[in-house]
Amino acid sequence: MGLAVCGSVADTGRLSRDYVKSLGLTGGASTILGSSMKTAARTAKARIDWLDYPSLSLIRRVTVGQTSRGVPYTSEGMAIRGDRVFLLPEDSPSRLFQFSFVTPAVQVKK
Repeated sequence: MGLAVCGSVADTGRLSRDYVKSLGLTGGASTILGSSMKTAARTAKARIDWLDYPSLSLIRRVTVGQTSRGVPYTSEGMAIRGDRVFLLPEDSPSRLFQFSFVTPAVQVKK
């Protein structure tokens, strides 16, 4: 997924890298999957962003917490199906977390 979105060959690569830069998340020792960009490990708030394509303008943002092991829920794998999000945040031993989304009271305006 990272290569499909942020890779140098992907049409969305430049847009995705520009978006990460606009958040001020560049610099550090951790590589952003699918790119040569670096970021600080786990310093930003863990969030799930819904972006409009192709402009990548923010449609919705959900800030998420951490597991009982102190790992942000968004550290590893994620899948969305309907109103449910499945998160696989940890390395071995791994756990699968499932959450249901509710319609937010306030949405980010375009």
